[in-house]
Amino acid sequence: MVITGFKSFNANSHHQAEQLATSSCQELAVEVFRDYFLNTEPEAIENALKNTDVFFISLIFD
Repeated sequence: MVITGFKSFNANSHHQAEQLATSSCQELAVEVFRDYFLNTEPEAIENALKNTDVFFISLIFD
């Protein structure tokens, strides 16, 4: 699971990283959330966190 800020600034880079990671490991599931989802879709993030082994957070600001 990845939560990222700057939703449009680095979106392409995050998508490329997801594709590279999943192409190297077929069993890997990657879910990417943008920082604004913390306010708009908190239940989705909560559910994803319940079922994840690792998560990364990048560039989150107030």
